[in-house]
Amino acid sequence: GSSGDGGGQLAELVDLFREHVLRRRLAEDECEVLLTTACGAKGLEWDNVKVLDDYAKLMTFERVPEEELQQGGEYASIQAEGASPHRGAPMRFCLPGDWKGDELNSWYVAVTRARQRLQLPSRFWALHDAVWGGGG
Repeated sequence: GSSGDGGGQLAELVDLFREHVLRRRLAEDECEVLLTTACGAKGLEWDNVKVLDDYAKLMTFERVPEEELQQGGEYASIQAEGASPHRGAPMRFCLPGDWKGDELNSWYVAVTRARQRLQLPSRFWALHDAVWGGGG
């Protein structure tokens, strides 16, 4: 067939996908996997929740300048994804300049939906360990 025929078949497949997958409403107990946004999950809970790594960076870390170090002060030692150039250096949390509280609220909703098991991306475990000392 010609390339025009392939385009028609693709359009038909996309329409079938929309009708039978995207627009199909299943009861929660009919699903093995349920994909939702944090906003859509608000007020709901499941036994198992996996949070994907598609959140904007809510916090970053920066090395504390030598002149700002306080004697006896407690600082996090952060190892970033990959090799950290300042491993073991005193680090502090920084909120991005365009930070919005809604992003943090959305993250809170996402991580509080699990009743039994919560699976998080590794970069959020690093943040958890830095804040709460890695005690689990």
